[in-house]
Amino acid sequence: MSRSDYMASLNPKAFKIFDLIQTSWVCSEFVVLFFDKRKRAIYDYIGGTVLVKAKYLKNIQTAMNSEIYSENDDWGTTDIIDGNI
Repeated sequence: MSRSDYMASLNPKAFKIFDLIQTSWVCSEFVVLFFDKRKRAIYDYIGGTVLVKAKYLKNIQTAMNSEIYSENDDWGTTDIIDGNI
């Protein structure tokens, strides 16, 4: 008997509910991922993260550093981003 079969035999209703929730979550992840133009999943929306392709990373870092230099020149935040601390 496998572990999942044993757990299901202990409390079949709870296992079915958990299985339904888990299956719904996985399916919704794929649906959102396939229909989102920026290829963001549900956890990306929750966390506010974005997928960045490696070929654009240097341009993004340069743009972010130039914004920080112009906005917070005397705060020293550029040293944190550039790794100079």
